Amino acid sequence: DISLLDLTSRGALSIEAAGFLHALMQTRSRIVVSGEPGAGKTTLLSAMLSCVPPQHCIRCCEEIREIAVNFTHGGYYEVRPQGIDGTGEISLRDLVKFTLAMRPDRIVCGEVRGAEAFELSRAVNSGCGFACTVHSNNAVEGLEALVNASLMAGENVSENIMRNIFSSAIDIVVHVDREENASIDEGLMRGITEIVAVESSMSDNFTTTKIFSRNSLQEPLTYNGTMPDRLIAR
Repeated sequence: DISLLDLTSRGALSIEAAGFLHALMQTRSRIVVSGEPGAGKTTLLSAMLSCVPPQHCIRCCEEIREIAVNFTHGGYYEVRPQGIDGTGEISLRDLVKFTLAMRPDRIVCGEVRGAEAFELSRAVNSGCGFACTVHSNNAVEGLEALVNASLMAGENVSENIMRNIFSSAIDIVVHVDREENASIDEGLMRGITEIVAVESSMSDNFTTTKIFSRNSLQEPLTYNGTMPDRLIAR
């Protein structure tokens, strides 16, 4: 298993950011990992999940299993396509809905692209934490991608309602990126470019506060000197 410490040695994040993420994983935090395909979202999420306390029950749902962490308590679930008779399909949305009834401390959804986002919003009312990945160009766009995906559920809720739910539900978004770098063997750097806290919505847009950030992966990931009260309370 790859750890947050391993990722710090590769320059993917700083020691301070690794400590921050480790501390968040000790609670029922709600975390989104965003980034473009191939940026290292699943690798980072796996490293974060390896920090989860052994007494926490983790239910991990994926279309195709990519996350491989040895949980002390919990399990992995994969979607099932329909049979030749057109029945028996179990979607990612179904899996998230089923695992909500399994008394999880944290639900993990490997890649959110559709109606399963709506079921994740229900984790707020159940009191459990969640972690997921989503494709986007930056942290705020990752939040908007979740809103758009949740509307695919067709549950007759508005965009503003879902945005308010996710504003109150999500603690942080960790955005990862990749850059070409000829000075390293692979020729490609991957790492965190920003960690933002999600604040209660004060408008029709998401309100966020940058905690760690950098403009390029060749720069150090620095702490911006801000820690929202919501995270301190955790």
